[in-house]
Amino acid sequence: MYTIRKSEDFRGKLKLLTSNGTKKLDISLTITPDLLTKARKLQVDILDLQKKAQKGEIEQAELEKLGCAIVDTFRLLLGDENTNILMEVYNQNPAGMFKDVYPYIQDVIQPALTKAAKNRANAFRRQSW
Repeated sequence: MYTIRKSEDFRGKLKLLTSNGTKKLDISLTITPDLLTKARKLQVDILDLQKKAQKGEIEQAELEKLGCAIVDTFRLLLGDENTNILMEVYNQNPAGMFKDVYPYIQDVIQPALTKAAKNRANAFRRQSW
């Protein structure tokens, strides 16, 4: 008998506090592995634009692209409504939001999604068609 087990989605919680400790937002996340490709592309775009900015080689249009890529990453992973609330808290400043929230994405969400994608790829390789 062959058993099929549905792969697990990433589930996590994120709490946002204002600088004085007031709770502003509680986010319950459910992220599926198929978002990994989209998130990875945005991550590469952000890293490339950051490198240019550090070298002083970034123009205004690219700086705006950096802000859009940051916001798009949050919209993809956290949802539109939660991202809008984050933007309000950070006074429409994607750079500040990125500095505070992106480590959670990079250190918690990204490794979980990468692990899920590897598990899924290994499962496909094991199957004989």
